[in-house]
Amino acid sequence: MGPNVKADGRLGRTGAVNLRYSASMQGSNPESPLRAAVTWLIVLVGVVVMINLDGWLSEAAPPEPSAAAGARVATTTEMVGKLSLGAFGLMPSGSQEMKGLLGSVQDGSFIGDAAAAAMALRMGEQADARRLLDEAEHRSSPAPDDLELVRALRVAIDAGSREPPREGERSSGLSESEQTTLRDRLGWFGEQVIWAAENPGSSDVPRELTLRAMGLVGFGLAGILGGIIGLGWLIALLILAYTGRVQSALRPPPRASALLLELFAAWIVIHIAVAVGASLLVPRDERLGGGFSLVLTLLAATLPITGLVWVRLRRENWGEIRRELGINAPASWPREIGIGFLTWLSGIPLLGIGLLLSFILGALLGTSPSEASHPVQEAIAEGSAVQRLVLLFLAAGVAPIIEEIFFRGALYGHLRAVSNRWGLVGSIVVSAVVSSSIFAMIHPQGITFAPVLAGLAIAFCLAREWRGSLVAPMAAHAMNNATIVTLNIFLFS
Repeated sequence: MGPNVKADGRLGRTGAVNLRYSASMQGSNPESPLRAAVTWLIVLVGVVVMINLDGWLSEAAPPEPSAAAGARVATTTEMVGKLSLGAFGLMPSGSQEMKGLLGSVQDGSFIGDAAAAAMALRMGEQADARRLLDEAEHRSSPAPDDLELVRALRVAIDAGSREPPREGERSSGLSESEQTTLRDRLGWFGEQVIWAAENPGSSDVPRELTLRAMGLVGFGLAGILGGIIGLGWLIALLILAYTGRVQSALRPPPRASALLLELFAAWIVIHIAVAVGASLLVPRDERLGGGFSLVLTLLAATLPITGLVWVRLRRENWGEIRRELGINAPASWPREIGIGFLTWLSGIPLLGIGLLLSFILGALLGTSPSEASHPVQEAIAEGSAVQRLVLLFLAAGVAPIIEEIFFRGALYGHLRAVSNRWGLVGSIVVSAVVSSSIFAMIHPQGITFAPVLAGLAIAFCLAREWRGSLVAPMAAHAMNNATIVTLNIFLFS
């Protein structure tokens, strides 16, 4: 036993992990380097496939009848527009600060510029609307269907510049076909254009949008407060760990570590197979449409947990492996869930560091983390109440359980075992960064947004390291996902 390992098997503040595990886990046949290399090859190829899977399946899907029409406003852009108009309602009309909101819906595309022009018109800034529309028309070389949208917008801007109508009058000056073009191409923005044309001189904002903007401000303030508490907790935890009052609960045996990696590889293979199979049965954008497609969504989300069957196929002791994965009941559920809450808060400052790295990465790649979106946002915007409840169940119930088992349980456990010779701190840092980076990259928000998700995942790794059990990381993961989905329902519905 090394000098930095306490006699009772706990860790000293600079000690290495004490490898005291049952004889049943040691085995007499160590895993071959070739088997380990093949498993890692499967993992790496699988990660690359998962990063690109959404794009490949989307390209393979047959085009929809409407695909030939011009581009339409994205759901996330529509959300930004609603929040911008709500914020406009909170501020004095015509304030200079609000003009900056016009750029928040521009993305360099023709449709983004057209949406910005629509926002300017809705806020009573007809001159800005004309300028933005001129820029869109001259910079983007509009297609024929885009020119129809330009003509409809110009008619609306002219109508919005007239004197306010007398009482009882309500005419936008727009033809039925022009109104249809605005609704089809600009969606919610098109509705705002029609309203502005029918109500020249008015910039009243619906109370619902104002309340929504106020809610987002409240959420932001709560996030700042939570981040401050989380930073304090994170600092306190590191101090307690340094002084030896908080100990690592992981004892990863070398024999089990190979099986842990194989479990992670099995999860990847099953996840890819299920995703491809489901896309052949039901198009991805119809996955939450109800009936069979809804059942298929639930099956596709839960089936990857069958990767645990690999333990039985290898004829290993499930009880031992379950403990190595962290699937064990805690002594106190309320205590672990409370620690999960603190873990979630401690992830907020790490998420902030990740956001800073995302902006740096975006500057290098010519993208922005603000452009990141998740397919769930589209489903929330267009789905029914039942569909939103299913999404909440999948995000806050199913995903935290399965992802924590295979990422913080299997992958992190394997990495901790094989990197143990680098010392406790080095092993934790490398294992947390590698497993969290893989976790972040396979999510559909894109590589630019990966540092943000990785920062949050590192907090889950620290909870797994301290508690041994996955209950606290699962609770933190569930709280985060539930909050994000609830916020999206609030913003998009």
